[in-house]
Amino acid sequence: MAGLYHLARLNDRWFRLDEPLDVAYQLGLPVDGRYVSGFLQIQKFAVNCTWFQETFGECPEGADEETVRRFARAYIMMLLGTQLFADKSGNRIHIRWLPFVARLEEMGSYNWGSAALAWLYRCMCRVANRHVVKLAGPLQLLQSWIFWRFPGFRPAGYDAFSWPLASRWSGYNPGISEKGPRVQMARLKIDLLQARDVSTLISYV
Repeated sequence: MAGLYHLARLNDRWFRLDEPLDVAYQLGLPVDGRYVSGFLQIQKFAVNCTWFQETFGECPEGADEETVRRFARAYIMMLLGTQLFADKSGNRIHIRWLPFVARLEEMGSYNWGSAALAWLYRCMCRVANRHVVKLAGPLQLLQSWIFWRFPGFRPAGYDAFSWPLASRWSGYNPGISEKGPRVQMARLKIDLLQARDVSTLISYV
């Protein structure tokens, strides 16, 4: 529960990831257009990721256009189910995305940025429950936003600019053996945060 206390404190005083524009900067997702809506029950009507990987792992060389489109739909389904709207298992893809990928030409007309932000907030609310021990959702969005807005939390050696901003940290993968000290240091940094430690503007340098 100590870890959740620090998360709650961060949210109360500093956490203001409340604009879809932030998602556009971090992930490069559209933040206007049609709403992404649908039934959000995760447990039912889902397909195991292993099946997707075995069936659509590699598009055959010289495939016709329809086959390429089928593999593209499967790839987008995997991105939606494991990256933007992942559940805690990390190995299931909900079939709710089928109507969206069925019309590939319309995928860009949806407001995916706001949908991802809403899903992240829902997952963060769930993790506040004492029986929940894992945080799901678009965690790369949360991590990228923290690294960008709180310079003191950024890993060393990731200063080169890239777009979208989340790709700037794509190579960051700390070892599991460092987890304990990193968590303790992060909690201390949160406790010591001052207004001057928060970057409120998007900078391109």
